[in-house]
Amino acid sequence: MLKAIACFFFLPVLAAHAHAEQIRGNWEVMGTYFSVTLLDTAPSRANDEILGAAFSVVDILDRQMSNYRPDSELSRVNDFAGRGQIQVQANLYEILLTSELFRASSAGAFDVTIGALVDAWGFYSPRTASIPEGGVIARALESVGEGRLKLRAAKRTVELKSGTRLDLGAVAKGYAVDRAIAVLRERGAAAAMVDLGGTVGVIGSKADGEPWSIGIRHPAGNGLIGKIRIARGAVSTSGNYERFFIQDGKRFSHLIDPRTGWPVAGVMSVTVVAPSATTADALSTAAYVRAPQDGIAWLGACDGVKAIAFYPADDDQIRVEFAGAGAEALFELSDADCFVKTESAGMPSSSGAKVTMGSRTTCAVGSVSPPATDQ
Repeated sequence: MLKAIACFFFLPVLAAHAHAEQIRGNWEVMGTYFSVTLLDTAPSRANDEILGAAFSVVDILDRQMSNYRPDSELSRVNDFAGRGQIQVQANLYEILLTSELFRASSAGAFDVTIGALVDAWGFYSPRTASIPEGGVIARALESVGEGRLKLRAAKRTVELKSGTRLDLGAVAKGYAVDRAIAVLRERGAAAAMVDLGGTVGVIGSKADGEPWSIGIRHPAGNGLIGKIRIARGAVSTSGNYERFFIQDGKRFSHLIDPRTGWPVAGVMSVTVVAPSATTADALSTAAYVRAPQDGIAWLGACDGVKAIAFYPADDDQIRVEFAGAGAEALFELSDADCFVKTESAGMPSSSGAKVTMGSRTTCAVGSVSPPATDQ
C-alpha cells in the first residue's frame, strides 16, 4: 500500500516579506518523494489545508496512472488492450492526448506505448533487469509506436492494439506537478516550489525576493553539478543514473529508445527548463533519447525552452551542450575545468559568431496538429 507520510515544517524567513514564513510539506507518492515549499504571507491561513490539497491531487493522479497498482485506471486500460474501446476519466484522457502530441513532435523519441519494451528489459522488476534474449525486443517493438493507441474525444475513450501497454513514467510526474501548482494558485498561493522526484515547478519568488534555486544532480557521481535559478516555470532531468543495471561491464539505463527498443547510450543526462512541468518532463526524455544522434539543438525551436546535456568525454571530462537562447547564462555550473563545451545551434560561440541551425523542429505542445481522433 502507498505510504502517504505528511510532514510539515514552518521555517521563519527574515527577508523582504514582512512576517513571511516558508512552510514545507513532505510526502511519499508515485514511488518517490513529493515536497511543497510555500511562502506564506498570512500566518492565520490554514496552510496545512493548502499543502494537503496539493498532495491530494497528486495522490489521486497516482491512483489513476500508476503501472504498479493493479487497481489503477491505467492498469485497467492496459488489461483491456485488444478488446476495443474503454472510457477513461478526464485526467487520463488529457495526459494521453498530450503524450500523442509529444510523440509526433519528437519524431517518436517520446512514446507512452513503450510499456512492452520496459517490461521486456525487466525494469518493472529491477532485480530481474537484464538484456532480453532472442527476438524478445523485436516482438515488443511490434506493440510500440504510431497507431497502437487510438483516442476518441466524443466519449473520451481509449483503444489499445493487442499487446500494447502504456507507460506514463516520462510525463506523469510533470503533469502532477502542474496540477499541484494549479491547486496552489487556486488557494491563493503567490509563491511556491513543488518537487516531485526531481521534477520541479515554481511560481513567484522566495521570501527574500530572489528566484528559487534548483540543483542539477551530477550525472557521474554524488552531489550537484550546478544549479538553476528561476521564478516561474519548471525543470526536469532525465539521466542514466536513475534506474539501470550493469551487464558485461556495460550500463543499461531504463531510458529506452522506443524506435530501436534499446536503452540509450552515449549521453549522461539532459535537463530541460520549460514553461510547464509536463513539457519539461516529456522533453527531457525525448531530448535524452535523441541526444546521441541529434544532440539537443532541436530544443532551441521550442518556445520558452532551455536545456543542457552532459555527455561522457575523454580524460574523465564531461562534454556539455546547451540549447535555447540564454541557456548558457541560466545554467550555473561548478568545476568548469572539468567540462568540454559544445557550441549549440542558435547559441553564440566563444568568438561571438553565430552557429547556424539547420532545419528547425517544432516541439512545443500546441504548435503541432493533434493526433487524429474520432468524434
